[in-house]
Formats: sequence, C-alpha cells, structure tokens
Amino acid sequence: MTKWPQHQSPADSRQRAKAPYNFVPLPEALFLPKLEAKPFEGHSWLDQSRFHGWLELDITTETATYTRAAYPPDQENIDVKKSAPRQEHYHHGDPSQPVLPGSSLRGMIRSLVEILSYSRITRRGPDEKATRLLDKKLVHRFVADPQTPAGKQYQKRFLRERQSKQFDYPGPNVLAGYIERSGQVVYIRPAEQHHGVTFVRVDFSLVRAAGIFAKDNQVVEDPVFVQPASAALHETRPVSLYYAKTNTISKQPGQGLVRGRLVCSGPMGTKKMHTVVYAPDNKQQPIPIPREVWAAFEEDRELQRGIPYRKVTVGQPCFYLYEGGRIAFLGPNLFFRIPYPRSPADFVPDEIVRREGLDLAEAMFGSVNPGDRKDGADAGAHRGRVFFDDAVFTSAPDGKPYWDDHVGRRTPAILSTPKPTSYQHYLVQSDVSGDVRTQKAKLKTYYSSRNETVIRGHKLYWHRGEPPQNEYGLDKREPGENDTQRTVIRPVRRGVTFKGKVRFENLTKLELGALLTALDLPEGLRHRFGMGKPLGMGSIHVRPTLHLVNPTQRYRSLSETGLLGAKESAAQAEEAKNLFQKEIEDHYNGTVESPKVRGFWSIPRLDALCTLLNWEERPDARETRYMTIEPNEYKHRPVLPTPAAVMGRPDPFVQSFIPKLPENAHTGSVTSPHGVRADRAPAAEPAPKPAEAPRRAVGGRIAFFRQGQVGILVDGETSSRKVKLDLTVFPLTEWKKIDGNQFRQGRPVTIELSGSTMIRVVPKDR
Repeated sequence: MTKWPQHQSPADSRQRAKAPYNFVPLPEALFLPKLEAKPFEGHSWLDQSRFHGWLELDITTETATYTRAAYPPDQENIDVKKSAPRQEHYHHGDPSQPVLPGSSLRGMIRSLVEILSYSRITRRGPDEKATRLLDKKLVHRFVADPQTPAGKQYQKRFLRERQSKQFDYPGPNVLAGYIERSGQVVYIRPAEQHHGVTFVRVDFSLVRAAGIFAKDNQVVEDPVFVQPASAALHETRPVSLYYAKTNTISKQPGQGLVRGRLVCSGPMGTKKMHTVVYAPDNKQQPIPIPREVWAAFEEDRELQRGIPYRKVTVGQPCFYLYEGGRIAFLGPNLFFRIPYPRSPADFVPDEIVRREGLDLAEAMFGSVNPGDRKDGADAGAHRGRVFFDDAVFTSAPDGKPYWDDHVGRRTPAILSTPKPTSYQHYLVQSDVSGDVRTQKAKLKTYYSSRNETVIRGHKLYWHRGEPPQNEYGLDKREPGENDTQRTVIRPVRRGVTFKGKVRFENLTKLELGALLTALDLPEGLRHRFGMGKPLGMGSIHVRPTLHLVNPTQRYRSLSETGLLGAKESAAQAEEAKNLFQKEIEDHYNGTVESPKVRGFWSIPRLDALCTLLNWEERPDARETRYMTIEPNEYKHRPVLPTPAAVMGRPDPFVQSFIPKLPENAHTGSVTSPHGVRADRAPAAEPAPKPAEAPRRAVGGRIAFFRQGQVGILVDGETSSRKVKLDLTVFPLTEWKKIDGNQFRQGRPVTIELSGSTMIRVVPKDR
C-alpha cells in the first residue's frame, strides 16, 4: 500500500473544480526490469533472441488536429499573424500535404509507456536537481486570501503583529529601493529612510488635486515631493493597520518636502492609495540580488498574464523582501508575488525517484542521465531502440485536409502556460471534508511538508468530442494588430488519415509488449496529440500493424526479407502484450497490501488512465472546461476531483473504498466502465435463484462495482455450511432506498435473504 496521501474528491459539487485536464496517480513503486549490465552496448548487432521489425500506423483524426510547421528561417522573426508559412500545419515542403511529425508521436507514446510500465516520473542527479519535472520554486501572491494556508504564510512574511488584531502593514522586512546593474550582477540601491520607513502612502484624491497624472501599473516619470510621515495606526475592520501615510504631495519642491517616485499598482476594487518611494540613498551600499532570485524574478516578470503588469527595469523603483541577511524576492508593487519554499519536484516521493537502475521507458527510448557510462548501467547517455518516422497524409473527406473558408486558418482561444501554482489541482488533497470555507483552510500547498502531500501524477487532457468549430475557441477572424497573445493556425479537419511507421530493434518481449500496449489501446480509447488539447483538438485513432523480421533470414541473401507471416507476427504480438501486462499486474499486486487485482486494466491507476483516454464515454464538455474569473469560480479554491469522480464513479485507487475479497472468492470476466474486458473478482452476474429457502441472515460488505450500480458482497454461515459467495447488483437509485437505510462504501452490513431474494439490508452495527 502506498505510504503517501491519496487524493480525495469533494462530495459537494460546489467544492469541485473543473478543468480540461486531470491526473493519472503516481506509481505505487517503480518497476525496474532485469537488464544487461551495459544496455548501451550491443547496438552494433542484432540479437537473434530479441525482436526486430516495424509497426505500420494508420492514424485518423477524430477532431481538428494541429502541429506547427517547420517554417523557413527567414520567417522566424516575422509576427505569426503576418507570416502564412508560420501558420501552416507541419509539412515536408508542400502545405497541402500535412504531416504528423515523428518526434511528436514519439513523445506521445513514450509518455504512455512511462505510465503503463510504472516508470519514473522524474530523476534526480548528483546535485539533487530533478529532470523531466519542474524543479523551480513557484511564485505566488496570496495577500488577499488569508483563509488559505498559503495566504497565512504570505501574511506571516509580509506583516508583523504588534498585538491582537493590530499589524504593521507591511512589516519591517519589506523595503523599497532602485534597481542597478554592474556587469552581470544586479543590485538594489536602498531608498532613503524618513521616520524609519523607505516609502509612504498617499490618497488618490491628493494625487489628483496636485495635478499629477497617475496611470495603473506605471511609475510617474517626473519626481514628486511629499511630506514624510511615520507609521501610525489606522482603524479598519476586522484588523487595524500601522503604515506611513502622507497628507501632502506636490509636483514642485517645497519646505519640508522630500523627493520620491510615485508608484501606481494595478486596479483593485478597494484600492484607495498609491505609494511614493523615497529617493535612492547614495550613502548606503547597494545590495546584490542573488542570481537565482533574479532569474526567478525575470521568469515571473515575463509571464503572459493577460493583464497589464509593470516590468521593472534598471533605474526604476521596486520593493523587496529582506530575510536572513539577503534579498528573498522583489516585485514592482508593494505586495508582490513571492516564491514558495518548495518546488513541484520536491513533492515526488523518494521511493519512485531512485537513481539506480533503468526503468522500461528509459531502456526502450534512451536516456541522458548524469555521470559516466562506466559508473553503472543507468549512468551517462545511451540511445534508444525505438524510432518514429513522420506520418504522411493519405486521405481526407472530399480530398481536402483543411476547411475551405479562410483557407482553413483559425485563431484559437488563448491557452497560455500551465499553472501549477493552482495547488488545489496539482497537489494531492487528502482532506476535503467540511464546507467551502473549512475545506479551503485545509488545502495542502507548496508550503506543506513532504509527508503531507505529493504531486497528483501524470497530467493528461480529456477528450472533448467533435464540437462545432467555435466551441474549440477557433475564431475565423484574425487577431487585431495590437493583440500580442493570440496566434493563427491551420489545423487539419476531422477524418483526415495518415500513415506512419515505428521501427524497432533488439527489443525484449517485455519491451515489445509495452510498446504494443501503448500503441494498440483497448476499444473505445484514443490518443491525444498536438496543440490545442484543452480546447478539444488533437484526438486521434491509432491502429498499429506489427511486422517482425528474422535477422538471420534477412541477411542470408540479398533477396531475403526475413519477414515473418502475418499470423505469426500477430501471435507474437499477443504473447508480448500478455507478458508485459502480466508482469505489471504482478508488480502491482506485489506492491500493495490489498486489494489485489485480476487483470492489467483493473489496476486502479490504469483505470484512471482509461477514464481519461476514453473517447466513447467521456464527460460532458461543461465538466471539462476552464473555470471563469468573471464570475469568479476560483474564489474558494475548489479542488479538482479524480477522473472517476468527474465521471460520477467512486475512486478505485482510494483503497478504503474497495473491500478485501475472501480467499475463496470465485472470479469472472467483466467489462469495466471503459469497455475494457478484464478478469476481476467477484463475478458481476447475479447468482441464479434457487428454490425458496428459510430466511437467513448473513454478513456482507457494500462494494461499488460498476458505473451506476452497487454490489453487495455476501459471505456468511448458515446451518454450519458456507453460503456460496454471491454478488447482488442493484442500480444506485434503488439500493439506497432499501428499508430506508443509508450505506457507505466498504461498510459491513447484515443481509437477510429468502432463497436468493434480498428482502432486507441493515447496517451491521445497528
């Protein structure tokens, strides 16, 4: 059983977030196959005991699909809205013949192999830096949200409590200064101090009365002159605040006035004051900004926020947090964003980051790891043994891969970059009890300790079907001249077909099984590919055909192909898939204490993968949209539920929801909610009704079994003989009404039977 917390989905729909993505949970333990000591050796010959050949891929787009063209170098600096070559779908020189790049197909399949084979989500080098996962501290700002744990930490660093409900606003560690640069080193020149502070507040009304034009997110270029003031108590509710506020501001010098720069922050509904930073203090030494702090600040500064944001440059005033004798962070306005103490990579359990040993994905696709090859099998770089060719266009409805109007060009909705700062989505939330406010106060954040939470796992996007074009967010109009955030694309339509090839050599049967399992998904599932997945783009149907080659026959003569027959290749494919799936099933069962599974696709985290890849049984598009700011659906930080919960099913990987089966449980073949056939215990079919028998009471457990139904697992004693194990399945709408009782998953019950007809179910502890 996993040692780290498991994610819970809020019961109240009002506390559940919506998003076009969700997560496959972390593996319970790494699966490290037995490999030769030096896998990077042996690439110069073909091992007769291994598998060689290729897979033909027939690919059909289920929705509009797009990958950016490899445009000419002379177009690189031209705005994409003005460059037709940069808008094209990827091609080999003829835009009318679109191509799916092999590199993108390779990344898509490698990601699936990593999930299916219980491979690493990241590695750590000798410097403890993570690879393939964000290892930078995220930047946040929660001054206006003290009800969250992160907001409380922010206030703890920015405010100082003098006594109950009275605070310095901000605390003494928040100062003002000016950016300076000398070569590669960036400094802050502290501002002058007057009455113990480096800046002072001023009311909007006084600024307007002085004839000073103040614009949001700007610094007034000309200096202003203010009457210095000391921090004083200002009565507010629910707390009172100490801060310095001047009653005099002017564009001209005057008696008792000192020079400063007026800093205007962004618009806020309750904001009534600007800030004046006093002039630079040339008597003080400039304070160097740590290199990693400046790099994080620059990266955060360049983010596309969709709102005006002042980009601090050399010579301009700024504010900084001074902690432990160094600058912790800085910002353009008084209450600026600051980094969390931990990064997402810090929340990956050590048990699944082990350095030693190659996982299956690394062994198959190659890896670049720290160290030298002589240091061990997983050190240094080694090449992969799976090679993806580009998939070329073969057919389209009416022979046209693109829409007719506007030459097929569209302007998609703005997607920006992922926001892992939404910790209620990206971190496991193990306590979602209570109402909206109490849940919000218990959320785990990047301030939490590593034993309190972990990252959610592998992020994947839901299928959203084939909606009308405008529901993709694909506008037929080009973006305006001043629109710097929108782009223009030329996606291929639904129903366009491509043919590609995946070549491989020296694969073990286990590795071939992993590759086939990732490519040949169960009926009803589809891959996700390319750009615009949050909008519903990029759903594709991949149908692989295996061709195996016998290298001994192939190189016996120039005329020999060594190609095995179709039936033999198909048999080998089935055998390889079964071997791989059985190995992973055994690995899972050997890792967890309970419950054991029977069937590869019954593994709980692979159940989540199936749910996300299910094309035929996908959630309503309204449940997989981005939430809105107006109205503000983020206000109470709702938690993103699990994939199963989005589909209205219980979470199979929350183990307390699944009863442990008796050793004598019989097995049966059932169909999962994803349409995937898998052996699983107990059988789904109700037992046949025998002749009427005296009423008897037996023990049992409530067990969710399939979507929309509940099973009552029965196993008890009657007349000194064992009652045959049975699973009685009821629709959810009926079982809750039995005898007026309410039941919970996994809870023992007493079941009174007449023959095999259930007549009464009561809680066991009643």
